[in-house]
Amino acid sequence: GGSSGIKENEDGKEGEDKEDREDEEEKEDIFELTKCSAGDVNLLNNADGEILIFKDKGITIDIEFRTNRVMEKIKYRLHDELSGNTTEGSVTSELQEIIEKDNENKDNENDGSDAGDKGGMKGGGEKEREGTGETGDGKYRASLGEARNRKKSDDSTDNTQGNNASADNTDVTDPEEENPPEETEKIYVYKSEIQINDGFAGNISFYAEGENDYRSEEYLTGNFIAESEDAAENNVINIDCRSEFISENDIPLFKENVHFNISAKAPFSGIEEYGITVKNILTGEIIYKDNFKREAKTFGDFLPTYEDEIQIEAGSGDYIVEACIKDKAGYTRYDTELFSVDLNAPIIEYKYIDKNISTNRSIFPEIMVTDRNISSENVHISLKGERQGNIDILENISIQEIHNKYDSSDILPGLRELMGENIVSGAIDVSQLNKLTDKCNIKGVINMSELQDDNYILTVEATDLTGNKNALNLSFTINKHGSVFIPDNNILSMSDTFTNNPADINITELNIDSFGDEHRQVLLYHNGMVKTLKKGVDYDVKEESEDFLNKYTYRIFNRNFKGNGTYSILINTVDKAGNNNSSDSSDICKVFRFCVDKSRPEIVKLSDDTYVSSEDVEYLF
Repeated sequence: GGSSGIKENEDGKEGEDKEDREDEEEKEDIFELTKCSAGDVNLLNNADGEILIFKDKGITIDIEFRTNRVMEKIKYRLHDELSGNTTEGSVTSELQEIIEKDNENKDNENDGSDAGDKGGMKGGGEKEREGTGETGDGKYRASLGEARNRKKSDDSTDNTQGNNASADNTDVTDPEEENPPEETEKIYVYKSEIQINDGFAGNISFYAEGENDYRSEEYLTGNFIAESEDAAENNVINIDCRSEFISENDIPLFKENVHFNISAKAPFSGIEEYGITVKNILTGEIIYKDNFKREAKTFGDFLPTYEDEIQIEAGSGDYIVEACIKDKAGYTRYDTELFSVDLNAPIIEYKYIDKNISTNRSIFPEIMVTDRNISSENVHISLKGERQGNIDILENISIQEIHNKYDSSDILPGLRELMGENIVSGAIDVSQLNKLTDKCNIKGVINMSELQDDNYILTVEATDLTGNKNALNLSFTINKHGSVFIPDNNILSMSDTFTNNPADINITELNIDSFGDEHRQVLLYHNGMVKTLKKGVDYDVKEESEDFLNKYTYRIFNRNFKGNGTYSILINTVDKAGNNNSSDSSDICKVFRFCVDKSRPEIVKLSDDTYVSSEDVEYLF
């Protein structure tokens, strides 16, 4: 009988061990993320909520989790939603607390039956443990190791009692053998933290890994952004004015349509607001405006980059483009660009000389070219003489270039009103205004004191930086010497002679200027008497050009020489240059005179025997 008792006892222990192993195998792994926060902001249970914003230079996320495994590290996966990159890693966990929990009570804590027997259920079980400080969630003071030690001690006692029972052939049963203390499991409470770098936008998932390919479920936080002012420096907006023309101060110049590109990016929290205006600096007129605002509730709604190509028409003037973006974190970035539109050709003026002037003095004409975008290199001055051809006068030109810039102190108050707080806060670089040119004056003084008598054409050609052109042709005459008079062959043959058949007299006047009848006078001297001849009656004038000179041929009719006597001709003119010209300035014309004698000689008898020979006659004039 004794041996039978031992056998039965051994069979009972083997059955119990088998049941313990089965319970151990059926025990579920526990991993529960109980806390995940950054400061006072909870990141759990926010997967469908709005994106959270943190403006610190990186953030610390505090986490707590419960598990029934010893776990020195917790795994995490960073999901960067904007870049699409995923980074995996782990952080060390710090054990905070060990909680012992009744397995059976955990399995049945919600069924509400056999409360008095189980002791770990709600109801009577809770009341029984009030004296020990236990609660109805199945927590005990005793550890799992202590429970197992107690069970081994009981097994030893049972064996001794079994032996005694065999000797007496009597079974003795320990009351605790029927209801042994329930085995408890340990719940480990850990805490840890993870550092998130500045400039992150996405979410994090946490999970646990262990032996035997154990992997827990994942806990996913809500979406959040960590972006400080430093990280927001990566936000950029750029205005690119594309023009083939650039001012000397690197200001884009446009002749026709204004064309520029906008490019912007906010890589961490996306562009939520965008605006652009184009304004005339002086008038304040807004010639272009565009903006949008979008609310991104998910990363899928984000706009990390934005580009736009803009073409507008504008009249001549100076303009400022202001573009700005604001990201979801509230950081703003501005860019400004100046440009000018120049549709006007340069203005060319002159003084100290007149068109078609003729002068007998040395002249120093002054040429002035005015334009907002021009340089002396694009102003060309040339001189051409009618007889001499092209004349190099570069060495005789003194050039002065004057750039008149805007006074920013005059513009700034109005610009502040135009641009609002942006210019006050320095978002707009006011120093750019110093690059704007109100106008440029180019003055050239030409020394023409050495020019010969000739008809000249002074040409000024000016082209501004946008290709607008203007030209001036200025004709003038240098006439320092006046007229030259040339008698014809008749005068040469008649000079200082007698004639009874005078011919028409021809005298040619050459002058670089032209002049009319009101500036000429033809005088006839006859025996000391003066007569002003009339054109068309007493003489005529043939006007023509010869060797780039004005040629006047005077024909004095011979009918003016009817009477006997001594004759001479004098021609006076005044040219455009103011020269008083006279035919007696010519050596030949000055001495020209002749005598007309149409009477026959008379023979006078002095006495009966005396005659006067022609050789004895003296001619007096």
